[in-house]
Amino acid sequence: MPNKPISAIEQVNLGGLSDSKFSGVKYSVYKLLGIDLHTTPGILQARQALAKVSATTVTGLCKVRVSCSDGNSYWFDSQSGKVWKVTAAGTTTLVHTTTPDKGDAYCLGAAEYYGYIYWATQKRLHRIPISGLSDWSTNASEDWAQLNLDQELIATGQTYTLTTGVNEGATHIQQFVPAKNPCEAVALNVGAKGTGNWTVLVHNSANSVVGTVTVTNANMATGWYIFTFSSSFTPVLGDTYHIHAYSTVADGTVVTGTTVDFETAAFRTYTDSDADFHPMKVQNLILFIGDQNMIHQVEDNTFTKDALDIKEPLRIKCLGTYMTDILLGTYVSDNVNQTEVYRWNTFSGSFTNSDPIPEMGINAFFESDNFVFVSAGLYGNIYVYNGEVLDLYKKVPGDYSPTKEATIHPNAVGNLGNLILFGVSNSTGNPCEQGVYVIGRHNRNYPFVMDLSFPISERSGGAFVTSSIEIGAILVMGYDVFVSWKNGSTYGIDKLDYSTKLSGAYIESRVQTVEREMLQTFAKIVVPYASLPASTSVAIGYDVNYTGSYTTTTDNKDDTGRKIISAEDSPEGTVIQIKLTLTTSSNNSPQIESAAIIPS
Repeated sequence: MPNKPISAIEQVNLGGLSDSKFSGVKYSVYKLLGIDLHTTPGILQARQALAKVSATTVTGLCKVRVSCSDGNSYWFDSQSGKVWKVTAAGTTTLVHTTTPDKGDAYCLGAAEYYGYIYWATQKRLHRIPISGLSDWSTNASEDWAQLNLDQELIATGQTYTLTTGVNEGATHIQQFVPAKNPCEAVALNVGAKGTGNWTVLVHNSANSVVGTVTVTNANMATGWYIFTFSSSFTPVLGDTYHIHAYSTVADGTVVTGTTVDFETAAFRTYTDSDADFHPMKVQNLILFIGDQNMIHQVEDNTFTKDALDIKEPLRIKCLGTYMTDILLGTYVSDNVNQTEVYRWNTFSGSFTNSDPIPEMGINAFFESDNFVFVSAGLYGNIYVYNGEVLDLYKKVPGDYSPTKEATIHPNAVGNLGNLILFGVSNSTGNPCEQGVYVIGRHNRNYPFVMDLSFPISERSGGAFVTSSIEIGAILVMGYDVFVSWKNGSTYGIDKLDYSTKLSGAYIESRVQTVEREMLQTFAKIVVPYASLPASTSVAIGYDVNYTGSYTTTTDNKDDTGRKIISAEDSPEGTVIQIKLTLTTSSNNSPQIESAAIIPS
């Protein structure tokens, strides 16, 4: 009497990706690459393909992007100050190169707000009006705000003439109380640079030098001039420090207030600013900007520093929203296994609540309707956030260890028709397949499941590239999807091609067996299909007894009357996995119902 058929692949839209080849929820399968589970429930077909639209124009990994109300998108380089415009059709052009007056030039955050595009480099905030996007060189306001500003006094009316040395008299010092560590620079409003070399130094209360710098007269300029210390210093917060300025020739001047004394001089002091993250999010008609453990804000046209602070050494890596509140995802370093999610109502002096978890940072928020998924750590963990606590939902399947780690960049997320998109990037060791994953369902009657829907456009010998890559950012504009990526020294921006199905999409089952201890002949593999358009096909492969590679079947029959493809190669083994690979034609794909193994 023949054994009962083994249903290896069925109703995958109820199971998605399994946790491993050995185990998973009911109906889950080991691998899903480029397979559309949700458009027609019960049917497996190829996704639309991603196609490169940037040609060789994009020369860096874009981790920041803006969907702009002018109908275009703008992509910001994470390795330089370059900004590219991508039209709805995919035409890509370099429109600007950012050159901040201080700090690194690579972009760490961007958003459209109140008629402007804002973007942040390490220490500066820049903007350009939407009405001026046709000419960035003329209309961009670089260094519009200083993110690393600590203390400031704006004064005009008189000038103070420099002496030729340190004078501790009350009219020759400018006192300040630092609020942050470290102190790396002082700015003075120079009225006249004179003919001598300038020295600016800072004393503590014992009149000991803690910071100093000398600038030659040839390098001096009038207006606000930043004197950056050769070495930053760490002040005692709350203590009073004072500034001296003098020159080799007593003819330079500093702008002061109502008296000619240096104690009324206009000055600014500067601290550090986050070198890696300046996430931005618009919520409640305000633009919020993360910077170390601080949130800055722009309301209308006014920039305000330090609207909210959280405890150090936490750094704000990503921002999200939950109802009318804003979410702060934090990070310390890859060596600190403790982080928190903060929820803030955007107006109180302190956060609403926080939830600590033992992970190496919050990477990204995936926002959907009334709930949020959260990526945390480097081991593929995805949590669900309910407004108060995080609950582990699923892990991106892979083999993780201290030498095999993956991440999701803060802007490598999107939502396509309520399908949540997120891009998985290699950190080290390629623990999992990389590309654009989906968490989705057809409607509320189905469970959320995960799959790897969109491999990037890169190929290696005709094969998909799913290792050693980074997904920098994802942007959904209507039904258009754009993806930025890095593959070694090659960079690009892809767009979802609605005229081409992804050829080579495949499904791999979990390990199947009849009686594990007995050698078995797997007489037939059957694949029922709903449609097999002209010039499309389904290749069937099998792996028995964990060889690690699939053998393509050769004894295949297509029963067009019953719409069943069967393979009768009859391999022997104790365990078996099967793989279905879809060959598409233009915008047509096979439509698979299921796959079963019939043992003898």
